[in-house]
Amino acid sequence: MVYLTSIESFVEAATKLFSDSPGQTRYTLKFDRKDNHVILKVTDNKTCVKYKCTEAGELQRINEHNMKFLHLCAEKPFDQEELDEFHQKRIAEQKEAAEAAAAEKLKRKLQQQAQQGGQGKKKKK
Repeated sequence: MVYLTSIESFVEAATKLFSDSPGQTRYTLKFDRKDNHVILKVTDNKTCVKYKCTEAGELQRINEHNMKFLHLCAEKPFDQEELDEFHQKRIAEQKEAAEAAAAEKLKRKLQQQAQQGGQGKKKKK
């Protein structure tokens, strides 16, 4: 099977394939641990389009494609503003989680220091 060379061409071909036969089209995403690649495949049992993601930077585009394809499957019109809002919300959640983890780490460190009772390194005279 030949892989398409760009994510844009894959998205275009996959969207066309889905719009031509929405009831028969399947979408799969597979992670190949051996080669460290993500493989996308859309087929309707007659036509098959594939794309192999080899760079980590392409994962954001794959995520956008997943959202678009899920909207198509649910027969909900695709809304770029909704997708942007979703990404902003995820970024804010990740930032809050990172801040909470940092605060918890600092709290544990302070508790350890309090338990030691200031028994840090002693200076040599």
